[in-house]
Amino acid sequence: CPCGRRRCCVRGLNVYCCF
Repeated sequence: CPCGRRRCCVRGLNVYCCF
């Protein structure tokens, strides 16, 4: 994932950057 220093979180079918 293009999250930079943040890790990638997966919730169901959604993939996003962890806050």
